[in-house]
Amino acid sequence: GENQFSNGIKLAASGAYETGDSEVAGVEDLGAWNIGALVGYQGFSAAASYGDWDDSGLASGDDADYWTLGVAYEGGPFGVSATYLDSSVDNGADNDFNNLVIGADYKLAPGLTPYAEVSFYEYDGATTTNNDGTTVILGTQLAF
Repeated sequence: GENQFSNGIKLAASGAYETGDSEVAGVEDLGAWNIGALVGYQGFSAAASYGDWDDSGLASGDDADYWTLGVAYEGGPFGVSATYLDSSVDNGADNDFNNLVIGADYKLAPGLTPYAEVSFYEYDGATTTNNDGTTVILGTQLAF
């Protein structure tokens, strides 16, 4: 749900639950959930979420979860944001992934918004499988 109050404060919340049966021997049934919330005021906003996949689709006793945190500001034609994601899968060993994304956009004209985004990611695998890097995206959104 989302609500905009007369004093300019914006609140939003969400939640979901998924369930399903696995037909693979030794693999757990789906039972995942997540919750999230956003608070905004005068162009500023902050949001967070948490999700738990428990041992969905994994061998019994394994576990997977994630959390996110984001902040943004939109004023006039400019917008900037930063979002962080941290996820973990424990299947006898730790597999961790985190990602920081920083973005900006500018509404140049109605329907024309150039944007830039930089993403810094890191994966630490259970064995020697580790990976990190930086991704840069430049683009333009067109709306008709």
